[in-house]
Amino acid sequence: MWETNKNLIREIKACLFALLFILIAIPTAWSVTRILSDTQDTAETFIKNTNGNYWEATASNVQVAIDDLNNNSGTVWLPGGVTFTILSTLVIEEDAALDMGGSTIVPSSNFDVIEMTVGSQLRNGIINVSSVVTFDKAVITFRATDGIGFSKKTPRVHNMKLISDGLRGKGVYLHTEGTANQFIEGTEFYNIKTNEFEYGIVINHTGTNGYINGNSFSNIMGYGDKYFITLYEEQAEASGNFFHNVQCNCTNNTEYIVWNNGQGNTFDTVIAYNWDNNGGTRASYNFSEPGIGHDGGDQCFVSFRGGSDDLAFGTWNSTTNRYTVLDFENSSLTIGYTTVLG
Repeated sequence: MWETNKNLIREIKACLFALLFILIAIPTAWSVTRILSDTQDTAETFIKNTNGNYWEATASNVQVAIDDLNNNSGTVWLPGGVTFTILSTLVIEEDAALDMGGSTIVPSSNFDVIEMTVGSQLRNGIINVSSVVTFDKAVITFRATDGIGFSKKTPRVHNMKLISDGLRGKGVYLHTEGTANQFIEGTEFYNIKTNEFEYGIVINHTGTNGYINGNSFSNIMGYGDKYFITLYEEQAEASGNFFHNVQCNCTNNTEYIVWNNGQGNTFDTVIAYNWDNNGGTRASYNFSEPGIGHDGGDQCFVSFRGGSDDLAFGTWNSTTNRYTVLDFENSSLTIGYTTVLG
């Protein structure tokens, strides 16, 4: 009898202890679908954020973890070495930072992969769209209707590798369209690699009520993109954008290194490899098309090595054309007017 009572007491204590553990665990485990174990799981195998919450490393939980920040400043960390196949555009909400930790994001079909918003950040990862055969969207794009710019908070994209195949899609896409109030200024891109896109980096201003100005790109490397860097203004203006330390590894599919008709843009130290792979009448650096109210390439500064034989500038106009071209390869400096380099 005494032994039976002792066993009963032990069972009651065990039940109470288990109940107490559950009550303690509930407030801290809302975001976790299972408890970390002593054998295999660690915090590094989960998605986590600065709110102290954890999620299973699934594609759908990446957006959940971002949304959990609720537009407050914070970071979402992905575990390294994991591939996340997402089913729709991943939106990095205002003030949120997504640190991919070396992981890879793959889209399941043809849609913009990452949409940036005011003050958002993206870093330390790989985005690979090469498995989407019909991909014609963008890997990284911006919600221009947010009014992204210096007056609010600067979006930043650092240490990213963007991979396509078959000259499909756009790597980085800054775009306005329509009549809505839109502008993108002061975004910061650092240490970005693009691989075999149709367009590596595109600034495309077609909106009638906005601009794309003062964006900064440094340490940019492209391999095999058809059109590496494009700045196009259909409306005023795509101006004052800055590219520094740019390297383009050309293939026989590369049709230009830089194409620009905006005003006051800077291309400082552009290195082109293997431009001679190209044939026909392709222009390596094309500033020959007119912009809005000015000739192509007005107020530009270009310093480069490689591809100088196919440089194209617009017709000289003494009232509008003011540009500086420094050709390292041929030791030529051109200021303010078109000349034959070399």
